[in-house]
Amino acid sequence: MHAQVLLKADRSADGPDMSDVAIAKAIDVGQYYRLAEADCLPKPVGHLPLVIGGMGELRTLKLVAEQADEWSSVNLTPDLFAEKTAVLAKHCAVAGRDPATIRKSMMLFGFVGPDDRTVEGLLRRFYNDDGATTAALHARATERRMFAGTTQQLVDYLGALAGAACKKCSCNTWSSMTTVCRSTLRRKSRRGCGGSLGRLGGRANGLAVGLTFVRGRLASIG
Repeated sequence: MHAQVLLKADRSADGPDMSDVAIAKAIDVGQYYRLAEADCLPKPVGHLPLVIGGMGELRTLKLVAEQADEWSSVNLTPDLFAEKTAVLAKHCAVAGRDPATIRKSMMLFGFVGPDDRTVEGLLRRFYNDDGATTAALHARATERRMFAGTTQQLVDYLGALAGAACKKCSCNTWSSMTTVCRSTLRRKSRRGCGGSLGRLGGRANGLAVGLTFVRGRLASIG
């Protein structure tokens, strides 16, 4: 079996090329990258949903509108998420498709703690910089659109994403989370943020939330 995975001429239309790992695993055959013996186990039951990740407005979101069951993005602010969703809706109109049929999801990376002091400490350890100001540390995270804030701020942030039509968010946070901090996060979210979230690690108001707490040092992004 051969799976046609990417037209080489299109690979940089929206941004960087495929990762070196992906290219290394692909076999370069003519106009396309092709995967040989790309078997899928266990076999899917029924329809196999197609998830397309990326944020390029010219090529990627057009392909999402034409082919995908789910669109996956990374580290978009609620405002940017809404903007990309609007672009996707325009591509859907051209393709004759209802944008509501496409599930919209996101992976969010960042730093979260029970208070501002803890968050600052996490940023300093991540960037290995004891001399930078608090504002400078947050600016570094913001440059990559990484979340940096308290548990309540995370609840508010996720609520804003839900309001921007995000249906699933996987939160991958570098944290010194303790049981107390986890329970605080769930308790605060249970009280709600404008009714946007009922609890984390589950589903509320149409937003599914998954939390991953990383106790070690994350590999630096970028």
